[in-house]
Amino acid sequence: MIDSLEDNLKSEVLKNIYGKILSSKKLFKLNFNVENLAIIVKEKTVGVHEYVYKEGDLGDNIFFLLRGSLEIVKSQTNTIL
Repeated sequence: MIDSLEDNLKSEVLKNIYGKILSSKKLFKLNFNVENLAIIVKEKTVGVHEYVYKEGDLGDNIFFLLRGSLEIVKSQTNTIL
């Protein structure tokens, strides 16, 4: 729905939604331009048994868990960390 908005309105909506969330965290508030960061945030819904990352993948994203839980599994030993 947000993607269908005009660019200026889309930026304002993203700043309002994600800017508030990011500003509430000291790490982001002190180290980043929260408004610039807020307009590039993308939500991703991951289902049961889906992977966010697999061991060995290049890590060019950062994910925050808003609700639910996840497991971290070391693939060679199938160990849950």
